[in-house]
Amino acid sequence: MKIIKSDGNRLIAYVKKRDVEILFSMKEFINPNLFKEKSILSGTVNSKGYYRIKDPENIKYLKQLSYVADYDTLFDMDIFSLNSLEGNMSFTLQKLILLFNSDEELSSDIFSFLNSISCIDKSVVTFLEKSKLPQEQERAKFALKQQVRCYNYSIREMVFKKNKIEEEKREEEEKEKKLTVKKVFRKIKGKLKN
Repeated sequence: MKIIKSDGNRLIAYVKKRDVEILFSMKEFINPNLFKEKSILSGTVNSKGYYRIKDPENIKYLKQLSYVADYDTLFDMDIFSLNSLEGNMSFTLQKLILLFNSDEELSSDIFSFLNSISCIDKSVVTFLEKSKLPQEQERAKFALKQQVRCYNYSIREMVFKKNKIEEEKREEEEKEKKLTVKKVFRKIKGKLKN
């Protein structure tokens, strides 16, 4: 996941360590300048596991990577929408794996499907379409699967976070109910004594 926010008069981005690891696994399709970011070079992450990105060009690049999900966008979604999105992405990933593992030749239908996936980088689809070397095609297929995985991991993480928040809220409400019941019993007890 990525978080892009203003820090005084400039933008700062934060990107999850796991996402950078996924980006590195398909580095030939990633702007190499991102990996030169000071925090990534030194391996320094904050307490929540995010690298701090300061270079304006890297921030701009991260903003346009649709498969690195935006934290605020996911956080603003309700749990039902997140679960639905996660289900769709899991289905999409399974379909990609089946398509890419089959002996079926890459057809216009497959490229139409790939271009319909909102979270993947269309330049990798174009690369796959134009590539003639099997090794290049395999790397592009791998990158496309990684992009869907990257996005889906973030959705799953947010579902977990939202469920935890809801659970904590329910526990707090239960404590409040118990306190209210105790107060009512104390009042009744006090009135009975009088």
